[in-house]
Amino acid sequence: MKPKLLILLFVCLLGQARSSAAQPNVTVLREQGGRVDFSPDGSLIAFDAEGDDHYTDVYTMDADGTNEQCLTCDHADIPDLHNGNPVWHPDGEYIAFQSQDPRHPGLPIIGSLYTSPGSGINNDLAVIKRDGTRYQRLTKVGKGGGVLHPQFSHDGKKIIWAERISDRSPGLGQWALKMADFVVSEDGPAIENIQEFQPGGFQMYETHGFSPDDRQILFTACRDKDFFNSDIYLYDLVTRLTEPSEKNWDEHAHFLPGGEHILWMSSSGIRQKKFAVAPRTDYWIMRKDGTEKKRLTRFNEDKSSAFYRKTAADWSADPTGGRIVAYLINGEGKEYRNRGPGPIVFIELDQ
Repeated sequence: MKPKLLILLFVCLLGQARSSAAQPNVTVLREQGGRVDFSPDGSLIAFDAEGDDHYTDVYTMDADGTNEQCLTCDHADIPDLHNGNPVWHPDGEYIAFQSQDPRHPGLPIIGSLYTSPGSGINNDLAVIKRDGTRYQRLTKVGKGGGVLHPQFSHDGKKIIWAERISDRSPGLGQWALKMADFVVSEDGPAIENIQEFQPGGFQMYETHGFSPDDRQILFTACRDKDFFNSDIYLYDLVTRLTEPSEKNWDEHAHFLPGGEHILWMSSSGIRQKKFAVAPRTDYWIMRKDGTEKKRLTRFNEDKSSAFYRKTAADWSADPTGGRIVAYLINGEGKEYRNRGPGPIVFIELDQ
């Protein structure tokens, strides 16, 4: 057989192998949105979304995408700046989120990227009741500080987050993990007994959640601003679950219901520019000990897909089982310069 025919046959077989990989069913729930979290009973989804002013607000909607309610819009006590990254308290009554400090507004559009919920600079922790009442700011980190990705323990007694403790390190500064008691009294919700720790001695941390028994914490960490060299860890044993030699962007890890599997976002196996503004990523699943890694979605293989060149970002598992709700970030063009809010989707699971 001639060399050219051999090459053509190889390419065809490779294409068939890729196309034969199962792509889960994906349903668009909302055309544009942001970070997401299912309520404990699965009836509501909290999410953030960007408005015409390029700032985000926190919303809830029914699990079928109807009955949207904005909790932070036109609220007398809440700054009309970035409010996002919501997470439900296990009792279903409170939602914690990041809220930009009004003393440090930044610049609209360009400057707001650094104070957005995905970056967290000049953000504080805040909490609000599910009906939009009883808003309370929980921290006061000050200019140049910041918080990222609050998460509650399953018993509701603890809250964790990542906090920017210094702006003197290169890139996004020096971060640490924080944990505190979450208490609700007649005076409203508050945090007490704040602890700070930096397992592994990394520069950047982002919290993802507790193990089902609340004895371990999932987080992403990297030693510098190179997010394509980030990995996922469990703390108390500081067990590495992804391989540093792979040089991937690994983030947004959470336990799936049942506690035996972890689902996360990764750039593994996707060719792209290392410092792309909107990196191509997909969702992967592994066992809780880091073994049996399996790619769940293949958004960045099928050029005909409506989800091609998307960043698989924040997600939350439906507590009733069988699916996740996920936020996909748009990235278009060779350099992915047109990064912007993408859809909120449902993805069916078949572990």
